[in-house]
Amino acid sequence: MRYFRPSKKLGFMLLGLLLGGFVLNFFIQAASLDMNFMSVLNWIGKSYWLYVGGSLFFFFVLLAFSAVLPNMYIGPVIGFLLVILLGIANFKKQSTTGEPLFPWDLMLVKNAGEMSKITKGMISPLALGLAVLAVAAVIWLLLKLPRIRVQLPLRLLLTAVSAGMIAGFIVMVSGQTTFASSLNYQNIFWNQKVNYSQNGFVFAFTGNLRQNLLEQPEGYSRESVEAIAAKYNSLPDTASGQAAVEQPNILFMMDEAFFDPTRLPGITLSDDPLKFIHQAESATPSGYLLSPEFGGNTANVEFEALTGMSMYFLGTARFHINSGLSKCPRCPPLSAF
Repeated sequence: MRYFRPSKKLGFMLLGLLLGGFVLNFFIQAASLDMNFMSVLNWIGKSYWLYVGGSLFFFFVLLAFSAVLPNMYIGPVIGFLLVILLGIANFKKQSTTGEPLFPWDLMLVKNAGEMSKITKGMISPLALGLAVLAVAAVIWLLLKLPRIRVQLPLRLLLTAVSAGMIAGFIVMVSGQTTFASSLNYQNIFWNQKVNYSQNGFVFAFTGNLRQNLLEQPEGYSRESVEAIAAKYNSLPDTASGQAAVEQPNILFMMDEAFFDPTRLPGITLSDDPLKFIHQAESATPSGYLLSPEFGGNTANVEFEALTGMSMYFLGTARFHINSGLSKCPRCPPLSAF
């Protein structure tokens, strides 16, 4: 049992990691709220259990890094830096696109080489120099701190406990369990801005890990996509000399109050209230789209539909039809679309 007996140094280390978890959660929530510390304090006052839960999650993340790596100090420093980078990425994305950082955004890391060419020259030399000095200071501090020796059985125990708590937290939040709801957590997946501002970054980000925004269509596979690509690659590059006899007339109908009650689970209807719509749906190409807005801002949905332009990179203006298109001298008027 002496292998599992923690020393006084290890006790102070665990206390420091716990404090670091609360600091990291405060920082990443501040990054989600435009670095407004008063807004963070107001959010903590309203959702203190969410703040405590997210802070404990970061504590176990730091503990896992500390237990896995040989040096008990290097692991938490690496984990600390990774979370800070995550917060900076979230802050930058929100200031650029008006949207928080989603789990699927991390897939863009594989394109880091191409993205570095785009951001070349955008990094301040002063910021780069300060970062180098900060790294050097951290390395010097790590060399000066007293070593903490932890026996292998205790390391394995700490690793197992931290990994179990991290996995349990992810399952609890992403599965919308009763315990997660008791912490005042609700996955508002249809409005991600409110989801992040109400639940906090940790719970909202974790809740999106298992979020399927679109169902996989029937017959969709890599082979089917390659077959379609091969079909059109075999066509000649030059267009046919004969023009189409009749051009298609596309009717785009948008109905803000439209709702299909037959999609509600567990509901049995005596008759189909949308017979005409469903008949047309079965006879023509059809599908579902995820609306970028909910409960207002319908003009922005119309803007995307009419212009084909995404609001993803257009900032946080309320109505882009008025604020963006009218200020673009090269863009045609909205009536031209």
